Amino acid sequence: MERTLVTMTQLDEVTPTLYRFMLGADEKDPAKMAAEVTDDFCALIYLDGELLNETRGREAMLEQVSAFFPVQQDARRHAMTNAFFEERSETHVVVCSLLAVYVISAAAAELRATGLYHDRLVVDDGVWKLEQRILYLDCATDPGSEPPSWALQAKGEGSTSR
Repeated sequence: MERTLVTMTQLDEVTPTLYRFMLGADEKDPAKMAAEVTDDFCALIYLDGELLNETRGREAMLEQVSAFFPVQQDARRHAMTNAFFEERSETHVVVCSLLAVYVISAAAAELRATGLYHDRLVVDDGVWKLEQRILYLDCATDPGSEPPSWALQAKGEGSTSR
């Protein structure tokens, strides 16, 4: 297998797109999230090998998060770490990273979910945009709901984006 030396500067070219996307989720700001994805954006979420959610298209993602954020009763922080390139070319990259989702309250920060991201970013009008996000959840807990409420909402009638 051929390996390419990748510097942090090169990784720093694409990770701000991912960080802004996750900040949009943390701030419950669908427009901020939409600004970081391609028109044909695709998101897949797996838990225990089962596809929990499939979203295809920027508009479908906007519809899904716009419906979920008003009913989300807590503040969350998505932490991405250990990012590295799985693929890299002049027109696309695949970044693998670890996810930790924390629920934040005045009293504490509680780890709510962990997982592994595989993000494909492409150059869109000279700017890196998120084209595909695959999330493999290790675990996810939402009080009173199994699987997590956001996954159930996404799979609910009329709200899935397949």
